Amino acid sequence: MFRRSGPVAADDADEVKSEASEIDEELNPEEDFRRCGEQIQECLFDGVEISDGLYVALYVAKLRMTYEYKDRAVLKERVLTDAKKELELTRMMENLKVEKEQMQDPESQAKRKKKRTVEVLEKEIQEI
Repeated sequence: MFRRSGPVAADDADEVKSEASEIDEELNPEEDFRRCGEQIQECLFDGVEISDGLYVALYVAKLRMTYEYKDRAVLKERVLTDAKKELELTRMMENLKVEKEQMQDPESQAKRKKKRTVEVLEKEIQEI
């Protein structure tokens, strides 16, 4: 509807990328940073103004070099793995607590293992 004028305006020929296409492409921030440096150097040698797009590309490349890219699928898998580990540990703790209560209850009919004592169970709970 409205078009900006001046040096900030984008040409229709500029390639517009969606976030999904950027995620699918192979990320090589060091090469992108080097390429931006070369383009900035050419602009300075030619006496041409450095475009905003080039500054943005340089900044994005530096951010990608500084911070590791975290794929959503990988993050989701890590969270699920951590949740499963935590659930398993919680179940183990509850089982040990129930076993300890049964050992301490003199009227309990649960089968007891000879080598398992209350102290052994408390030590296992502390280790978890």
